[in-house]
Order: sequence, then structure tokens, then C-alpha cells
Amino acid sequence: MGDGVRLRFFGSLLSTAMLTMVSAIAVGATPSHPYDEAVDRQARHQTTKLIGGIEAVDGTLPWQVSLGVARIADPRAAHFCGGSVVAANWIVTAAHCVTRLSADKVLVVAGSHTLQPGLPRYVVKRIIVHPAFAPATVDRDIALLELAEPLPMGERIEAIALLRTGQEKKRLVKDAALTVTGWGVTVENGPAVASLRTLQVPLVLRRSCNRALAYDGAISIHMICAGYPVGGRDACQGDSGGPLTIDLDIDGKRTPTLAGIVSWGDGCAHVDKVGVYTRVAKFTAWVGACIAGGPGCQ
Repeated sequence: MGDGVRLRFFGSLLSTAMLTMVSAIAVGATPSHPYDEAVDRQARHQTTKLIGGIEAVDGTLPWQVSLGVARIADPRAAHFCGGSVVAANWIVTAAHCVTRLSADKVLVVAGSHTLQPGLPRYVVKRIIVHPAFAPATVDRDIALLELAEPLPMGERIEAIALLRTGQEKKRLVKDAALTVTGWGVTVENGPAVASLRTLQVPLVLRRSCNRALAYDGAISIHMICAGYPVGGRDACQGDSGGPLTIDLDIDGKRTPTLAGIVSWGDGCAHVDKVGVYTRVAKFTAWVGACIAGGPGCQ
């Protein structure tokens, strides 16, 4: 795949897309894996952020986690993807972040605003990549991490609810306000941030995202697009796997709900190349089956 299409690994909230946009993008080199990029970045003493975002208020994103390379001690240097707490023992992330990795390669940081030495890191017991994940097109880009021990749930660590199909039909409309968060880069190929950042992005309809000048038909029904077609603000490297949320009014209370997972995009914050996210409502049943240990997980 061409160098321009990137799965949002270590930087802003976008990933390197393994697209079949043969007519628009030269296919060839295989993009590197987020885990490998983190190891290489640490060796070169580089770090990775959210383009156009601002620092989040500490404690307001208790579902956000960092996936880190287990053998790198510094959580900031180890960070390679984001994720979201969906139950005390379970994290949801992007499949492209963890495909081909064994559980012992990854440690999770939860409940922290700033990635710094000395933070507790949680052991991963099992990685479940969606059985229909298609690396060549980044379709069904979702995976679950089962932790060896439950997280200490409380004010700093909370599970986030998944957007359901019925809610999606009412709320995921053109220009709906969504929020993407992560520790990715603030400029493409720039250094990563230590503190969690947040960016509000509008929903872009699938038909617009599939225009020839945009992604030329590469956006499947398992994906949603969000961002600014004029460019300038986006998720980028390091933000892959992290949450895209929408605020729902539940019993009169503002309730952030997981609508998407940072998946891929063409560069970071480029014109007509908004961020592409896994469409969570399509996988709510699968996530529930895995957590419950049911046969629907596979």
C-alpha cells in the first residue's frame, strides 16, 4: 500500500489503511505493525499525538486505556495503541493493533491521564481478534483483550457502554458531534504526547466518505467516518484502537457511549481524508458473546 495510507498506530488518531483502493493508491509495501513501530520509536528515542486536539480534563475519560509493549518499562515509550474498558476484565481495541501478537507481549495502563514511569500495568490473559477481520481492507477492525485480573473499577476506571443499532439510527446523523481521544501525535510523524488529548469531530456520511476524491468506495458498512474534509484536525499515529464517543441523554444524564474505534485513514488531517473508525454498533452482540463466554464469540 502506498505510503500515504496509514493505520493510526502511534501518533494522532488514525491508522495505516490496508485498502483495496487500487485505482487511487499504489499497492505494494506492507505497512508496519503498531507494536513494531513502538519498539522502533523507543530505540530511536522518539515518541508519538491527536492533530488539532486539546488536553483532556484529568479524570473525565475513565474508560480510556493505553496498550503498551510489555518489554518497554516506560508507559509513554511503550504506548502503541489505545483501547476502551467495556467490563472489569475486558478491553476493546482495533484488530490491527494486536493481530499476530501473543498476550504476553502487551500490558495495559488504565485510569491514568498521563503516561509516566511507575504506573500500574495490567497483564493480558487472552487476545480475541474478530474472526472476520480482513487485514487487506481493514474491515471488521475490532478485537478484545481479556485481562488476567479485574481492573480496580471506580472513579478513575469505568466501563463505557457500546452504542446499539437503535441508538445509532437516531444519533449517527450527518455532522453529529463525536469525540476522539488518545495519546497519539499532534503533528503527522511528530512526537507523541504524555497527557491524554481530546478532539471533537463531526460525523461524515458514508456516501460522502466513499466519493472518488475521498476513499473511492473503500468504506464498508462496518466503518464510519468522522472528521473535517478541509483537513487540519484528526486522529493519527498512536491513537489506533482508541475510542470515538457520542454523548447520549440517558435518564436526563449526559452519557458518553462508544460509537467507533480508531481504525485507519489516508495520512493525518489531510484534505478529503477524514478518519475512519470501526462501527461499534455492528459488533455489540459479538462483544457481549465474548464477555459472556458464549459460542457467538467465534
